Amino acid sequence: MAGIFVPVVIVIAILAAAVWLMAGQDLPLCPGGVHHRAGHRLSPRLGPCHAHRHHGGNRPWASNGILIRSGEALEITHKTSAVVLDKTGTVTEGKPAVREILPLGMEENQLLALAAGVESVSQHPFASAIV
Repeated sequence: MAGIFVPVVIVIAILAAAVWLMAGQDLPLCPGGVHHRAGHRLSPRLGPCHAHRHHGGNRPWASNGILIRSGEALEITHKTSAVVLDKTGTVTEGKPAVREILPLGMEENQLLALAAGVESVSQHPFASAIV
């Protein structure tokens, strides 16, 4: 079926583009774009030839455990020289933060005051998370 369907859709798309051009219209102004219409029919068969933005192009990434927040994030990946992961394998934000305090034998406020006093003069990167 695909052996017949794919060529037929391609011929229809080419004919539609030819008629559109003979009508004096510019091809980029073609409503929805002939390539767009043909692409929707052919994308499962053409694979990487079709623009993935129309069909959830991040599916291969997601199936490998990589989630992409936005198209912009994907577009700037070529500028990336290093990716830092923490021990759980998640991408770190680069800003240390204290998530939980478990004071043993003193009040939480006392412990925070002591830790902030000591870390306020420290140059260590984690000191900023405590202060």
